[in-house]
Amino acid sequence: SNKAGSCALTRAPVMADADEIDFDAVEQLLEGGDAPAKESTGKDRDRDRRRRSRSRTDEAEKQRRALEKERKEEERKQKQFEDERQKAMEQAKREDNTVVVMCLNHKAGEREIYEFFSQQAGKVRDIQLIRDQASQKSKGIAYVEFYLQEAVVKALACTGRPLMGVPIRVQASQAEKNRATQAAKLAQAAPVDIPIRVHVSGLVGNLEGVSETEIQKLFSPFGDIEFIDLQRNPATQKCSGSCYIQYKKAADAREAMQAMNGFSLAGQEIKVELVQATQLTAGLAPGLALTGMGGGAMPGGLLALGGLGGFGGAGLGGFGGLAGLGGLGGMGGQQIAPMAPTNNIRLTNMFNPKSPDIMSDPDFFIDVKEDVKEECEKSGPVHQVWVDQKSSTGQVWVKFATVIAAQAARTSLNGRWFAGQQIMAEFVTDQTWESSVAG
Repeated sequence: SNKAGSCALTRAPVMADADEIDFDAVEQLLEGGDAPAKESTGKDRDRDRRRRSRSRTDEAEKQRRALEKERKEEERKQKQFEDERQKAMEQAKREDNTVVVMCLNHKAGEREIYEFFSQQAGKVRDIQLIRDQASQKSKGIAYVEFYLQEAVVKALACTGRPLMGVPIRVQASQAEKNRATQAAKLAQAAPVDIPIRVHVSGLVGNLEGVSETEIQKLFSPFGDIEFIDLQRNPATQKCSGSCYIQYKKAADAREAMQAMNGFSLAGQEIKVELVQATQLTAGLAPGLALTGMGGGAMPGGLLALGGLGGFGGAGLGGFGGLAGLGGLGGMGGQQIAPMAPTNNIRLTNMFNPKSPDIMSDPDFFIDVKEDVKEECEKSGPVHQVWVDQKSSTGQVWVKFATVIAAQAARTSLNGRWFAGQQIMAEFVTDQTWESSVAG
């Protein structure tokens, strides 16, 4: 019996009949086992909904921040524009309340000028006395700014009255005219204010030995030059007859073309044309006559203060330079007969023959000579400077090493201001030089 029981224990289990299976329990078991998966799926959906909601919120926040940033930037630009407008209005008002005083006694300082105009005109706001950069001596020109426009009218009436024994000249700053001229020039240059090149031809004969430095001195008064490409003969290394000059601004290139096209240099007539910019020449005839004395088309760089002290500056009557160059119109736009350039120029109104400083200052003429030589050497080598101490028009004669240097100096100095007087520069022949200077 034990053997039978043992066999019974090891016998494989007998499968229950189909009638004995509890199908409800099996179904419940299956449903219970799938519950966690269903619960996980629901959590994933909730998480996706929260993520989408958060994404929409973030996008709205980004848009709000972008709009806020744009609004602040617009407010900043508006404030900047308003500040600049107010600053421009204030500057214009100050310029309108400023006069230019010329022919001052060289010993007159800011204090003497302040006391004179405070008594004669009204309350003075500021004084700028033009001095020589090296010696710090007065150049006879000062800008006087008043608080009220009424004082300007009274100051203009002071012309001819003596200040420290010397009659002075007072004129308005012409600020309104200068602003209009500058605005017109900017408006004209704005559409094509880009680097542009001019072609200079006719550099033959006496001009074969011309160098880039001489070309630079001749054309730089019209504006900033980026480079000069001088065409050379490979065999002789001399100029082959032409060169290219690239200006930083198209307006400066146009001025150079208008002023120098057809100009006679060392017996040779040169031709200046714009390169690849035919649209700029529309309506502009080569060799167009230029007006001086307030002509806004002249190169503004020649109006800056510096060099011979008190040159140019706003309100000093404009620029009369290039008068008589190749038949160009000069003072008042009148046509002046051209003269062939030489190595010699004569500068008139370089000093006032009636100035008391001539008697009191033993170095007066020496200072004038040194100032003129220093300024002229910026255009090229100077051989000799002679001050005509007996001249009734304050003449100084200068002999240069080359014709091109003399031409560059004449272009730079003619019509500018020195010691309260406007300079007139003109060429003189070697015969005139010998008879006047050597004689």
